[in-house]
Amino acid sequence: MRYAMPALVAGLLAACAAPEEKRPAAPPPPPAATTPAPAPAPPPAPVIPSMPMPEPVPSASAKELADEAKRLTGMQKKYFSVFKIDEAGSGLKARDNAIGVYDLRRPPRGNRLRLVVTQPSSKPARLAVGTYNVSLDTVIDYVETQTCKSASCAGKTQNFVRSLKKVYRIQLSPRNQFYGAQDISLAAAGTPGNYRSTFSDVVVTVRRISVAPVAP
Repeated sequence: MRYAMPALVAGLLAACAAPEEKRPAAPPPPPAATTPAPAPAPPPAPVIPSMPMPEPVPSASAKELADEAKRLTGMQKKYFSVFKIDEAGSGLKARDNAIGVYDLRRPPRGNRLRLVVTQPSSKPARLAVGTYNVSLDTVIDYVETQTCKSASCAGKTQNFVRSLKKVYRIQLSPRNQFYGAQDISLAAAGTPGNYRSTFSDVVVTVRRISVAPVAP
């Protein structure tokens, strides 16, 4: 018994002195699920103002067109006072005592004229509704001067007297405020590329005006 007690004490001391077995560390908790941030809302689209729709023009009846055509036929001698003829760029000057003959006020800047036909609202030959076809039987007389631009013939000029005869049809209607125009080229076909053309002494003669209402 004497030897048993010391042995028991020694065993307890040895058990206390033995290193404690390390336990494995607990795994880290899983990361918390993240919710993606919502995409920013697109900026509002700009508000584009809508263009006002033109008011519809009532159509002329067949009887109104026939009555207007009859009235226009009886006014043929007055067409040059009812309709105004002009040129948009340089302007036309009517010759005294010569109906339908106009001089161009200034030489054209390029090789084109813009013949303009208008009708003041106060004139009697005007449809309340509908469209006119105004035909101008026209002769345009002018002088074309060609000036050489190349080194071989620089400064050389040659003049050509030209006459352009054609019937131009121009539409007038309430939609265009009874204003119509027609572009006219004065350049002759086949002009050499090394020549520059200028125009002078332009005379516009309107031999006849005819007008007809157009069915819608």
